[in-house]
Amino acid sequence: MVAMRASLLSVLAGLLGVALLVGALAVAVVAWAGLYPHSPLLARASTWRVVGPWVAEVRARHLGPAAERTGPRVVQVVRGTHVPALDTYDPAPVVISVNSVPLPDGVWPEVWLRPGDELRAEPKRGSATVATANAVANVRVLEARGDWRRVLWHGEEGWVREQRGGGPPLGSAPDPVLPLTGRPARPELLAAVRQILGLPADATPSRRLGAYPLLTDVDDPALMIVLDRAARGVDDAYTSRYWLSLVGEPAETVVIFRRRADYDAYLARTGGPAAETGHVAGGVVALYREGRLIEDVRATLVHELVHVLGRRGLGPALPPWLDEGMADDLAESSFGEGGRPIPGTLSDPALRAGGFVEIHGGHASLDMLRRQIAGPGLVPLAELTSLGEEEFLARQPRGLTYAESSFFIRYLLASERAAGFRTFLRAIASGQPPSPDALVDRLGTSWSELDDGLVAYVAAQPLGAVTPPPATASATPASGAS
Repeated sequence: MVAMRASLLSVLAGLLGVALLVGALAVAVVAWAGLYPHSPLLARASTWRVVGPWVAEVRARHLGPAAERTGPRVVQVVRGTHVPALDTYDPAPVVISVNSVPLPDGVWPEVWLRPGDELRAEPKRGSATVATANAVANVRVLEARGDWRRVLWHGEEGWVREQRGGGPPLGSAPDPVLPLTGRPARPELLAAVRQILGLPADATPSRRLGAYPLLTDVDDPALMIVLDRAARGVDDAYTSRYWLSLVGEPAETVVIFRRRADYDAYLARTGGPAAETGHVAGGVVALYREGRLIEDVRATLVHELVHVLGRRGLGPALPPWLDEGMADDLAESSFGEGGRPIPGTLSDPALRAGGFVEIHGGHASLDMLRRQIAGPGLVPLAELTSLGEEEFLARQPRGLTYAESSFFIRYLLASERAAGFRTFLRAIASGQPPSPDALVDRLGTSWSELDDGLVAYVAAQPLGAVTPPPATASATPASGAS
């Protein structure tokens, strides 16, 4: 009997010890919740069976009701997910609603994540890793402590240390390098257009080119039919050529000036780039008609609309070789009976006057590349794909980088490397950096093999019967647009 009582007392003592330990842990967790209510570990603890209600109550007491703090914020963490195992791309956006505390003055509300960046459980080095970023993205800051930022990444909250002076990892563009919806024209740009064209201040576009509103003073029905058909076919040509999905709907406005002087005045008034034939900025696609072949005007329109589609298919801040190369790849295509671009073909418009012949379009670019190969040689592709915008535009002869970039893309899509290149494009659309190393890795080859392959591809392309003798010819590539 004595032994039984001793055993019972021992069991009771053990249970009491466990209860005291659990109670101590509960008190510690609740106390921690009061000191660090934003901790992602405590967010999980609030779901536990025993101490969860206490933790949630303490966190709510310190944080206050979510609606009273700042209200819900919607953070678009990623706009698409690439699934390597299935080699598919799901363009549906992942939208997560979160709550945040007010940020101190001077703290930017977003921070950039790069592949390999670790989200920590606490704002200090050595704390537990909650998640690791595997793509480039700018995410909303929920809280700031010193140079640490609490963020949400794919449903996981954690702390990252803001990198000083780094800026966006792929350039200075304010938008994330992910597909974005169409950009409506800025009101001040449209106001400048109306003033230059002598339109009323409240005039709105009453015509369209494809899906895009149109403002113009050009009175040329035949030209407008050609441009409308081209604009209607660009989307399908883009998606079928590059196997990319487009985010959102078209929102930009097309402006066609009849006179070159008006186009130049628009650039000067709005601070636009010194683009010779056309450009896109602030949701306005601008070009001019005067003194140009219909085919050249159409090529410029398609070139600029591909830039617009690039925003919706890949994202902004693309390297110039890819941005301009894709634009010229489709702009220098031939057009079918319905007036729509035929991807993979090459246009050959020409201007003839007696014995003088001037070639334009794709054949002009091809002619330039052949001359370059026979002379100083092409820009090495490792160098071409690394050029910044200023270096890209400054290379001589003028238009070489445009032509070489477009034919590099043509070569890739016409070869056994097409699947690798399209996989590279889908990786960019899912947030991965469009770096030269990533390109070579996706293609599974070396730069020297790519250089040799491009030269062989250019040499194998038929130049056509319009090519004049070098002494009497003037080749004019469809570059100068931006």
